[in-house]
Amino acid sequence: MNITDYFNHDFEIISADTDALLEEVLRLRYQVYCVEKPLADPKPEANAKECDIYDCRSVHSLIRHKATNLFVASVRLILPDPTDVQKKFPMEIFSGEQFYDKDIAKEASFRTLLGEISRFLVSKEREQLTRMSPSLTMTRNSALGPSHKRDGLRCYLLVFGLMSAIVRMTSSNNILYWYAGLDPVLHRLLKSFGLIFPQIGPAFEYHGKRLPCLAPTNKILSEIRSYRPDLWNFLTKDRPPYQKEQHQAYSLDDLENLPGPIRR
Repeated sequence: MNITDYFNHDFEIISADTDALLEEVLRLRYQVYCVEKPLADPKPEANAKECDIYDCRSVHSLIRHKATNLFVASVRLILPDPTDVQKKFPMEIFSGEQFYDKDIAKEASFRTLLGEISRFLVSKEREQLTRMSPSLTMTRNSALGPSHKRDGLRCYLLVFGLMSAIVRMTSSNNILYWYAGLDPVLHRLLKSFGLIFPQIGPAFEYHGKRLPCLAPTNKILSEIRSYRPDLWNFLTKDRPPYQKEQHQAYSLDDLENLPGPIRR
């Protein structure tokens, strides 16, 4: 089986486009950020949900394990503020004075095409529950080899599934550029599979070290198509995800010559 078959055997990507599904997103985020590896203090008034001011300008996706019906992973894409495209994204705020000084990041025509990948998470506790599911047949297990190999593959599948969800949300919302504050380990993992997010400044602290990245979405997918066509097929569902651009396009060259501190 190829990567698409492996993923579809056990998982499916679901757009959290209803109130009920958004509730699932917020509860899953609470499970990860307030229970499994607390990055925030649980608040009684939170009602077991983790949310912030950016949720109202975001689109969200979930990954569901088919056999157990458990939601095990989620991600959101923060969109430009519809009332003010100059309103900052989280990464611009948390990077502070270390954020790069490039006029491109201030241009309205660019910011309308910009989104930030955020709340990229997998619940280890729920994922472990899915491993006990009888959906993993002996034939399939035998083909994949030892249990540690199967577990490793499942972890990769969930990361790839989240990236595929991001591509879907990106295409649906006409986003052409990604901001991402990536954990260094995730940054290296994505790079090892050809998903190269250029770093645009020094690391900043936000619940641990984060690398500020900015990349044209079509550039990343073009590179992964050349490097790993099977992964490109999975991420894009074997079709080009972007409509013909109706806006000024910025090349990777416009995003290079990495910065000194932004001057205010």
